Amino acid sequence: MIPFHQFQRYKMVEIIFELLGIKELELSILEVGANEHKNLENFVENKNIKYLDLLLPEELLNDPSFIQGDATNLSFDNNYFDFVIGLDVLEHIPLNKRNDFLSEIERVSKYGFIISAPFSNNGIEEVEERLGAFFHYLYNGEILWSKEHQENGLPDLQLIKDKMDQFNGEWNQFNHASIFLFEKFMQMEFKTGLHPDIYEYWNTVNSFYNEKLFYKDFNNEESVRTFIIYGKNGFEKRIDNLPSLFKKISAEMTSEDYAMISHHENMIDFMSTHKMNADNNKKNGGDLDKDNLYLQIYWDDGQGYSESKSESFKVEKSQKIFQVNFDLPALANKIRIDPSATKCIIEILDLELTNQDNLKNKEYTLSSNAFSTENNQYMFLNNDPQIVIEVMQGTYIRSVSCLLKYSTPVLDISEDLISKLQANSDWEHTKYKYMNFVNKLRVKNQTLKRRIKTLKLTNEDLIQRNQEMQEMNESRENWFDDEFKKKDEVLKMIELNNLGISKEKSELEKEIEAIKNRKAYKLITRLEPIIDKLRRTKND
Repeated sequence: MIPFHQFQRYKMVEIIFELLGIKELELSILEVGANEHKNLENFVENKNIKYLDLLLPEELLNDPSFIQGDATNLSFDNNYFDFVIGLDVLEHIPLNKRNDFLSEIERVSKYGFIISAPFSNNGIEEVEERLGAFFHYLYNGEILWSKEHQENGLPDLQLIKDKMDQFNGEWNQFNHASIFLFEKFMQMEFKTGLHPDIYEYWNTVNSFYNEKLFYKDFNNEESVRTFIIYGKNGFEKRIDNLPSLFKKISAEMTSEDYAMISHHENMIDFMSTHKMNADNNKKNGGDLDKDNLYLQIYWDDGQGYSESKSESFKVEKSQKIFQVNFDLPALANKIRIDPSATKCIIEILDLELTNQDNLKNKEYTLSSNAFSTENNQYMFLNNDPQIVIEVMQGTYIRSVSCLLKYSTPVLDISEDLISKLQANSDWEHTKYKYMNFVNKLRVKNQTLKRRIKTLKLTNEDLIQRNQEMQEMNESRENWFDDEFKKKDEVLKMIELNNLGISKEKSELEKEIEAIKNRKAYKLITRLEPIIDKLRRTKND
């Protein structure tokens, strides 16, 4: 069974090909960043597919379907493949090579490409941060793909759009996979990894998503993944129609869907806890105590709860009704009763507290983490069920007496659990609407954070550009200084030349004056009028 997060990507390619009218055509396709699973060929038929990745295991180097290569520097000719597919690859490419990646897949594709990625504009960083913390708690390690996201930075959608606008073809986009569902299903997958025996059930959960929820998981605002479809050479108009076609095939989540999600969460919680407890018992040399459970009472003496300030009581499951009487070692303003280590349904038949004066204390408040509470009945659908009893300020609890009735364990009646959830579907749906609202606030907050980060990056870019401009200005200033020095030298040469000319002029003027003072010059001057008169007479 293909995991839901891989199904989201490859099923979408199948749908896109179908909506573009090319599902049945024989086409050559290059999938970049394909890993080793060849999932694409299970969703598209009649396609000659090549799978490219930066690194390949030795056993695949001789497989003709696989190519080892760099998607930012492809060795193929222009228009070599009909289409190029790159699903959740862009975010794993370093920031300074993402434009090269887009240019290369555009160059080698004849009709266009399909890419998908989690973009920084969608608020996914906060989800990945929570998932990373949860994964670290379970396995004391890091999620490899999330680590690469952090190292490279999620792509900025606007920057990708700007690059796409430089191409000659047309492109369009749409969102899929809500952040809310993605986080829930990823948490279930992480918990499944705690024990191999849970995988069979996890496969049924994947089937549930793939068959029932995929078409209901379109979300234009809080989505994990954005798909970008680019078309050229006749596919431009088909690309324009895709968003409206997707609206026709999408559906809405129902209260029954939310109830089933909760049911699957509860089942995986139970199975993982049960298996881990069983393994721990075996490691400790004992057998799992299947016939008993344990009630635990904590007291808060002003320093909070801790295991050292608690007392456990063995409860036989067969006895149904259990009485506990406990004198606290220290006075406490509040106590916490954990009726079981796992999910259960209980009813408080009687509760009695005594204060520091050994008098009955009837003024107290009850709170719990129960799924529902009615007529002193508590339904706990989470592990570590808790009931907190707190008295008024200034009074204390010295002892507690409690009579509890244990119902059939919820986890043994999964069909009953479903009916109970469906009976509370309105409440459950309201809870999910509230969680969606909270998630929207988180997304908006994350969007603001991303904008601040973008502004910081822009500011850093401006600072870098300013430094480059300063260096350029300094270079220009040096050039101007050199030019001014050259011009000064030329001006000096001109001045020297003018001085020489002035000197020559003065000497010539002196020579002319000397000539004018000669007798021959004076005689010629006197004869010039007579000569002119003779010339005119001759002409007449």
